[in-house]
Amino acid sequence: MFDDGDCFHYLDEIRVKDLDASQFTADLVAKLGADFQDQDKLGRLKVITDLGLEDASACATLPTTGQPIAFPDETPVAGCVYENLYSFGSRSFTIWDTSTGRPVFDSGSEFERITGQQLGGSFNASNDSNDGDDRSDDKGPEPEAVEIATINGNTFAFVVLERVGGVMVYNITNPQNAKFVQYINPRDFTVDDDAVEANLAGPLGPEDVKFITQDGEMYLLVSNEVSGTLSIYSVTLL
Repeated sequence: MFDDGDCFHYLDEIRVKDLDASQFTADLVAKLGADFQDQDKLGRLKVITDLGLEDASACATLPTTGQPIAFPDETPVAGCVYENLYSFGSRSFTIWDTSTGRPVFDSGSEFERITGQQLGGSFNASNDSNDGDDRSDDKGPEPEAVEIATINGNTFAFVVLERVGGVMVYNITNPQNAKFVQYINPRDFTVDDDAVEANLAGPLGPEDVKFITQDGEMYLLVSNEVSGTLSIYSVTLL
């Protein structure tokens, strides 16, 4: 973040563990518990720095660095006190009504419930390690990209999960009542991390997704940034 002491980067997020204990109101501490900043609790959770402040105007560093702590000594800035914590939504997908600006559907916790049921101990693994439960405190499965396709009068959303991997398929023909169809993940969770590093664990880190048709057949193309590979799925409407 700094080059010879000069800030050259604006960042509007921070991990809960990097805030000073004095930067939370007593009411917030009472709600979350005295040890909520521990690494195995909310410590690694990234929160939005300019939301939830008791008095945003009193946090003098926000307009310049976006941070409630001063660098390079990382000391708390007077007035940057949080009464609520807000985290980026990165565990679901949302369908919006563009005419009203209101959400009509959100998948909520479905991604994590589904991956938890199907992957067991590999739940919320990251894209560079097969250790399970690694991302639960930091953006979870992290849906990264979505592709919309209409097939035989039905509209589907294909959502790729950057961290744990795989593709979520939803029928969104009725946007207000979207339905989960399938989750597929060819990643090999049985191998050790040496195999993961050697790109022997299958596709890792889905980054983008495209639906195409060729010679009357339908395909889903998924690029994987960590493994540097392209996954090609055949799409069939049952």
